[in-house]
Amino acid sequence: MKKLKKKIAEFINGQANASDVFYEQSKNISFEDSVEVIPQEWITIHFKTYPRMPKIVLEKALSKKIKSLSSRRSTRLFIKKDISFKLLSSLIYTVAGLIFEPKDMDDSRRSYPSAGARYPLEVYLIPLGVKSLKQGLYHYNVKENALEALLIEDMGEWVLACTGNEKWILDANFLIIITGIPDRSRIKYGDREFRYMLIEAGHLSQNICLLATELGLRSCPIGGFIESQIISLLDIENIREYPLYMIALGK
Repeated sequence: MKKLKKKIAEFINGQANASDVFYEQSKNISFEDSVEVIPQEWITIHFKTYPRMPKIVLEKALSKKIKSLSSRRSTRLFIKKDISFKLLSSLIYTVAGLIFEPKDMDDSRRSYPSAGARYPLEVYLIPLGVKSLKQGLYHYNVKENALEALLIEDMGEWVLACTGNEKWILDANFLIIITGIPDRSRIKYGDREFRYMLIEAGHLSQNICLLATELGLRSCPIGGFIESQIISLLDIENIREYPLYMIALGK
Protein backbone atom coordinates (compact mmCIF):
# COMPACT_ATOMS: atom_id res chain seq x y z
CA MET A 1 0.00 0.00 0.00
CA LYS A 2 2.86 2.39 0.81
CA LYS A 3 4.43 1.78 -2.60
CA LEU A 4 1.08 2.37 -4.32
CA LYS A 5 0.51 5.66 -2.47
CA LYS A 6 4.03 6.73 -3.32
CA LYS A 7 3.50 5.92 -7.02
CA ILE A 8 0.20 7.80 -7.07
CA ALA A 9 1.86 10.85 -5.49
CA GLU A 10 4.70 10.65 -8.02
CA PHE A 11 2.18 10.35 -10.87
CA ILE A 12 0.26 13.40 -9.65
CA ASN A 13 3.51 15.35 -9.48
CA GLY A 14 4.50 14.16 -12.96
CA GLN A 15 7.31 11.96 -11.68
CA ALA A 16 5.81 8.53 -12.46
CA ASN A 17 4.05 6.86 -15.38
CA ALA A 18 0.40 5.81 -15.32
CA SER A 19 1.39 2.23 -16.15
CA ASP A 20 3.60 2.05 -13.04
CA VAL A 21 0.63 3.07 -10.89
CA PHE A 22 -1.53 0.44 -12.59
CA TYR A 23 1.13 -2.20 -11.97
CA GLU A 24 1.38 -1.40 -8.26
CA GLN A 25 -2.41 -1.44 -7.92
CA SER A 26 -2.87 -4.80 -9.68
CA LYS A 27 0.14 -6.87 -8.62
CA ASN A 28 -1.06 -8.16 -5.24
CA ILE A 29 -2.88 -11.48 -4.94
CA SER A 30 -4.04 -13.39 -1.87
CA PHE A 31 -4.59 -17.13 -1.86
CA GLU A 32 -6.29 -16.80 1.51
CA ASP A 33 -9.41 -15.39 -0.15
CA SER A 34 -10.26 -18.69 -1.87
CA VAL A 35 -13.92 -19.70 -1.75
CA GLU A 36 -15.20 -23.18 -0.88
CA VAL A 37 -18.12 -23.04 -3.32
CA ILE A 38 -17.48 -21.46 -6.71
CA PRO A 39 -20.16 -18.83 -7.47
CA GLN A 40 -22.19 -19.45 -10.61
CA GLU A 41 -21.26 -16.04 -12.00
CA TRP A 42 -17.61 -17.11 -12.02
CA ILE A 43 -18.28 -19.96 -14.43
CA THR A 44 -21.10 -18.60 -16.58
CA ILE A 45 -19.82 -17.78 -20.07
CA HIS A 46 -21.58 -14.90 -21.82
CA PHE A 47 -22.04 -14.54 -25.56
CA LYS A 48 -22.97 -11.35 -27.39
CA THR A 49 -25.49 -11.80 -30.22
CA TYR A 50 -27.66 -9.66 -32.49
CA PRO A 51 -30.89 -11.71 -32.61
CA ARG A 52 -32.69 -9.47 -35.10
CA MET A 53 -29.83 -9.26 -37.60
CA PRO A 54 -29.45 -11.66 -40.57
CA LYS A 55 -26.94 -14.50 -40.05
CA ILE A 56 -24.53 -16.28 -42.39
CA VAL A 57 -23.44 -19.62 -40.88
CA LEU A 58 -19.74 -20.44 -41.32
CA GLU A 59 -18.27 -23.88 -42.02
CA LYS A 60 -16.43 -25.71 -39.23
CA ALA A 61 -14.54 -28.24 -41.33
CA LEU A 62 -11.22 -26.39 -41.54
CA SER A 63 -10.74 -25.79 -37.80
CA LYS A 64 -11.01 -29.52 -37.04
CA LYS A 65 -7.97 -30.19 -39.22
CA ILE A 66 -5.72 -27.85 -37.28
CA LYS A 67 -4.60 -29.89 -34.26
CA SER A 68 -2.93 -27.06 -32.37
CA LEU A 69 -6.13 -25.00 -32.32
CA SER A 70 -8.80 -27.64 -31.99
CA SER A 71 -6.93 -29.76 -29.44
CA ARG A 72 -5.38 -27.11 -27.19
CA ARG A 73 -6.71 -27.24 -23.65
CA SER A 74 -5.46 -25.82 -20.38
CA THR A 75 -4.88 -28.78 -18.09
CA ARG A 76 -3.55 -29.43 -14.61
CA LEU A 77 -2.95 -33.10 -15.30
CA PHE A 78 0.66 -34.03 -16.03
CA ILE A 79 2.13 -37.52 -15.85
CA LYS A 80 5.56 -36.52 -14.42
CA LYS A 81 7.60 -38.16 -17.17
CA ASP A 82 10.85 -36.48 -18.19
CA ILE A 83 11.08 -34.93 -21.65
CA SER A 84 14.18 -34.56 -23.79
CA PHE A 85 16.35 -31.47 -23.88
CA LYS A 86 15.88 -31.46 -27.66
CA LEU A 87 12.11 -31.12 -27.29
CA LEU A 88 12.54 -28.27 -24.84
CA SER A 89 15.05 -26.56 -27.14
CA SER A 90 12.74 -26.85 -30.13
CA LEU A 91 9.85 -25.25 -28.27
CA ILE A 92 11.79 -22.38 -26.70
CA TYR A 93 13.64 -21.45 -29.89
CA THR A 94 10.55 -21.60 -32.08
CA VAL A 95 8.34 -19.47 -29.85
CA ALA A 96 10.88 -16.98 -28.48
CA GLY A 97 14.02 -17.15 -30.60
CA LEU A 98 15.19 -15.16 -33.60
CA ILE A 99 13.43 -16.39 -36.74
CA PHE A 100 15.06 -13.63 -38.81
CA GLU A 101 18.68 -12.91 -37.93
CA PRO A 102 20.32 -10.34 -40.23
CA LYS A 103 23.73 -8.78 -39.76
CA ASP A 104 22.13 -5.80 -38.05
CA MET A 105 20.48 -7.26 -34.94
CA ASP A 106 18.21 -4.20 -34.75
CA ASP A 107 16.42 -5.67 -37.76
CA SER A 108 16.01 -9.14 -36.20
CA ARG A 109 12.54 -10.54 -35.71
CA ARG A 110 10.84 -13.20 -33.55
CA SER A 111 7.81 -15.40 -34.22
CA TYR A 112 5.34 -13.33 -32.19
CA PRO A 113 4.09 -9.78 -32.90
CA SER A 114 5.68 -6.93 -30.97
CA ALA A 115 4.54 -3.30 -31.18
CA GLY A 116 7.23 -1.42 -33.06
CA ALA A 117 9.48 -4.50 -32.78
CA ARG A 118 10.53 -3.25 -29.34
CA TYR A 119 10.39 -6.75 -27.76
CA PRO A 120 10.01 -5.85 -24.06
CA LEU A 121 9.50 -9.47 -22.94
CA GLU A 122 12.02 -11.73 -21.21
CA VAL A 123 11.69 -15.51 -20.80
CA TYR A 124 12.87 -17.50 -17.78
CA LEU A 125 12.75 -21.27 -17.40
CA ILE A 126 12.38 -23.54 -14.38
CA PRO A 127 12.96 -27.18 -15.43
CA LEU A 128 11.30 -29.79 -13.20
CA GLY A 129 11.75 -32.87 -15.38
CA VAL A 130 13.99 -32.30 -18.41
CA LYS A 131 16.71 -34.80 -19.27
CA SER A 132 20.27 -33.39 -19.16
CA LEU A 133 19.07 -30.16 -17.56
CA LYS A 134 19.46 -29.64 -13.82
CA GLN A 135 16.67 -28.08 -11.79
CA GLY A 136 17.09 -24.39 -11.17
CA LEU A 137 16.42 -21.04 -12.78
CA TYR A 138 17.51 -20.20 -16.32
CA HIS A 139 17.24 -17.10 -18.47
CA TYR A 140 16.71 -17.49 -22.20
CA ASN A 141 19.40 -15.51 -24.01
CA VAL A 142 17.59 -14.73 -27.27
CA LYS A 143 20.62 -13.33 -29.08
CA GLU A 144 22.71 -16.46 -28.53
CA ASN A 145 19.81 -18.97 -28.32
CA ALA A 146 21.15 -20.23 -25.00
CA LEU A 147 19.96 -20.87 -21.46
CA GLU A 148 21.89 -18.91 -18.86
CA ALA A 149 21.99 -20.73 -15.52
CA LEU A 150 21.11 -18.23 -12.81
CA LEU A 151 20.51 -20.75 -10.02
CA ILE A 152 20.98 -24.51 -9.69
CA GLU A 153 18.87 -26.11 -6.97
CA ASP A 154 15.62 -28.00 -6.35
CA MET A 155 12.81 -25.55 -7.12
CA GLY A 156 9.91 -27.54 -5.66
CA GLU A 157 9.47 -25.51 -2.47
CA TRP A 158 9.70 -22.24 -4.37
CA VAL A 159 7.05 -23.34 -6.90
CA LEU A 160 4.63 -24.19 -4.08
CA ALA A 161 5.34 -20.94 -2.24
CA CYS A 162 4.92 -18.89 -5.40
CA THR A 163 1.63 -20.44 -6.50
CA GLY A 164 -0.21 -20.89 -3.22
CA ASN A 165 0.66 -24.58 -2.80
CA GLU A 166 -0.50 -25.71 -6.26
CA LYS A 167 1.06 -29.19 -6.01
CA TRP A 168 -0.05 -30.30 -9.48
CA ILE A 169 2.56 -27.99 -11.00
CA LEU A 170 5.34 -30.20 -9.63
CA ASP A 171 4.26 -32.91 -12.09
CA ALA A 172 4.96 -30.61 -15.06
CA ASN A 173 8.25 -30.83 -16.93
CA PHE A 174 9.04 -27.14 -16.83
CA LEU A 175 7.70 -23.70 -16.02
CA ILE A 176 8.08 -20.63 -18.20
CA ILE A 177 8.07 -17.23 -16.54
CA ILE A 178 7.43 -14.23 -18.78
CA THR A 179 8.45 -10.79 -17.59
CA GLY A 180 8.32 -7.40 -19.25
CA ILE A 181 10.68 -4.42 -19.32
CA PRO A 182 8.33 -1.51 -20.09
CA ASP A 183 11.03 1.08 -20.76
CA ARG A 184 11.94 -0.71 -23.99
CA SER A 185 8.53 0.18 -25.43
CA ARG A 186 7.86 3.29 -23.36
CA ILE A 187 10.60 5.17 -25.18
CA LYS A 188 8.42 4.99 -28.30
CA TYR A 189 4.84 4.66 -27.04
CA GLY A 190 4.77 6.39 -23.65
CA ASP A 191 2.21 5.02 -21.20
CA ARG A 192 0.42 3.13 -23.95
CA GLU A 193 3.36 0.72 -23.88
CA PHE A 194 1.81 -1.17 -20.97
CA ARG A 195 -1.14 -2.19 -23.15
CA TYR A 196 1.20 -3.36 -25.86
CA MET A 197 3.41 -5.26 -23.42
CA LEU A 198 0.46 -7.19 -21.99
CA ILE A 199 -0.90 -7.92 -25.48
CA GLU A 200 2.54 -9.15 -26.49
CA ALA A 201 2.69 -11.46 -23.48
CA GLY A 202 -0.61 -12.90 -24.70
CA HIS A 203 0.80 -13.42 -28.20
CA LEU A 204 3.86 -15.23 -26.86
CA SER A 205 1.88 -17.32 -24.39
CA GLN A 206 -0.60 -18.48 -27.00
CA ASN A 207 2.23 -19.45 -29.33
CA ILE A 208 3.76 -21.47 -26.49
CA CYS A 209 0.50 -23.30 -25.79
CA LEU A 210 -0.25 -23.99 -29.47
CA LEU A 211 3.23 -25.28 -30.27
CA ALA A 212 3.19 -27.39 -27.09
CA THR A 213 0.03 -29.06 -28.40
CA GLU A 214 1.71 -29.78 -31.74
CA LEU A 215 4.70 -31.29 -29.91
CA GLY A 216 2.52 -33.56 -27.78
CA LEU A 217 2.83 -31.52 -24.60
CA ARG A 218 0.16 -30.21 -22.26
CA SER A 219 0.07 -26.67 -20.95
CA CYS A 220 -1.61 -24.51 -18.33
CA PRO A 221 -1.16 -20.72 -18.27
CA ILE A 222 -0.99 -19.36 -14.72
CA GLY A 223 -1.95 -15.79 -13.86
CA GLY A 224 -2.25 -16.35 -10.11
CA PHE A 225 1.15 -16.12 -8.47
CA ILE A 226 2.78 -14.25 -5.62
CA GLU A 227 4.56 -11.36 -7.27
CA SER A 228 7.13 -10.86 -4.54
CA GLN A 229 8.32 -14.47 -4.86
CA ILE A 230 9.16 -14.02 -8.55
CA ILE A 231 10.69 -10.59 -8.02
CA SER A 232 12.93 -12.00 -5.29
CA LEU A 233 13.92 -15.09 -7.30
CA LEU A 234 14.80 -13.10 -10.41
CA ASP A 235 16.43 -10.33 -8.35
CA ILE A 236 14.55 -7.60 -10.23
CA GLU A 237 13.44 -5.53 -7.24
CA ASN A 238 15.46 -2.48 -8.22
CA ILE A 239 15.08 -2.61 -12.00
CA ARG A 240 12.03 -1.90 -14.13
CA GLU A 241 11.09 -5.48 -14.98
CA TYR A 242 7.64 -6.85 -14.16
CA PRO A 243 6.45 -10.48 -13.81
CA LEU A 244 3.55 -10.93 -16.24
CA TYR A 245 2.74 -14.60 -16.79
CA MET A 246 3.65 -18.21 -15.96
CA ILE A 247 3.00 -21.34 -18.01
CA ALA A 248 3.35 -24.93 -16.82
CA LEU A 249 4.18 -27.45 -19.56
CA GLY A 250 4.69 -31.19 -19.60
CA LYS A 251 3.55 -34.62 -20.68
